[in-house]
Amino acid sequence: MKGHGINTVIDRTEEGQQTPAAPAPGRVSLGRKIRAYIHLTKPQIIELLLVTTAPTMIFAAGGFPNLWLVLHTMIGGSLAAGASCAFNCYIDREADRLMKRTEKRPLVTGELTDREALVFAWVLSVVSIVYLYFLVNPLAAGLGVVAIPSASLTLALPSAGVQPPSSEARQAYDLTAEHFGPGANGPLIMTGTIVTSNDPLTLMQDIGDDIA
Repeated sequence: MKGHGINTVIDRTEEGQQTPAAPAPGRVSLGRKIRAYIHLTKPQIIELLLVTTAPTMIFAAGGFPNLWLVLHTMIGGSLAAGASCAFNCYIDREADRLMKRTEKRPLVTGELTDREALVFAWVLSVVSIVYLYFLVNPLAAGLGVVAIPSASLTLALPSAGVQPPSSEARQAYDLTAEHFGPGANGPLIMTGTIVTSNDPLTLMQDIGDDIA
């Protein structure tokens, strides 16, 4: 992009298509670098954590708990959530470079390198766990260890996203994700009334043939 010191590099795939690769590193000001690190933590998701943490603690305590405990829990939880989101941005960086919805993320614009993002995610993870362990309690730290990688888990049925990039199913999957977001690619589940069927196996096979 002209005036920003960042150049977009284009890779050519074996099929002759053009897909954006990682932007060439350029000179980024300190202010932009700091904002990029903040963007990497997805503050809008951290806000949701903060909104739900305090009321939950009040409800669990049957009254207002220690103010410092609430504050430390929210700070430690925010650090852990930021680390989780940073890992998620690093893991999804290749897909983010293909979608317009994510074109302004730091790893797409080149404001941060892949290495910088990964190191930042690990440092933030360690800091958050240590913070929770000593200023909240070991249980909170243990929950943080479990929660940090959870944002990048694929907790769903297999999808066409695991198919080879050259397959039609994968191309349809990528186009849907690009225009409507990754969450629009839900699994297709078909049902058949086998109770009234004299040949349920053939019924299932016919449904499979119709879909194919």
